[in-house]
Amino acid sequence: MTATAEHLTPNQQYRKLERMLHKLVHKYRRMLPMEDYDDLLSEAHVAYCIALNEFDPAKGKITTWVYWKVRGQLTHLARQRLRQSKRLTQHQIDRDFQAPDDPVRVAAAMDGDAGTAVRLALQGPGLNPEELADELAKLNWSGERIVRTFADLRKALR
Repeated sequence: MTATAEHLTPNQQYRKLERMLHKLVHKYRRMLPMEDYDDLLSEAHVAYCIALNEFDPAKGKITTWVYWKVRGQLTHLARQRLRQSKRLTQHQIDRDFQAPDDPVRVAAAMDGDAGTAVRLALQGPGLNPEELADELAKLNWSGERIVRTFADLRKALR
């Protein structure tokens, strides 16, 4: 006479369903390559324990109940990680857009004197700093204002 899953001890039930847990974890590991296998298995074990506590034999087989509970928990985790990676990617795009590696980006991002100096430098045919300072002096900029502007530019371009 064989015992049904409902009449097994918790340890026997786990041994019977252990292979299914590993198969589900393996499936979700392919969808979440950045997740550690053991972390996913831990999530599956937590879902397994919850499923055992919530199981009602009148509603069906325990294997089906556990399968859907574990699968649901792993799907929830996958969606959560996907949302986190999208937020990280958007943050990275925002950060990279503001990176001062391109003079055009710097000019677009700067206000005031520094922005004016960069735009003037970009318009001119390869002005060196002395020529740029001469052009700014023609615009009635004081020597102090030119020095302060170049200091601001050096800070922004670091």
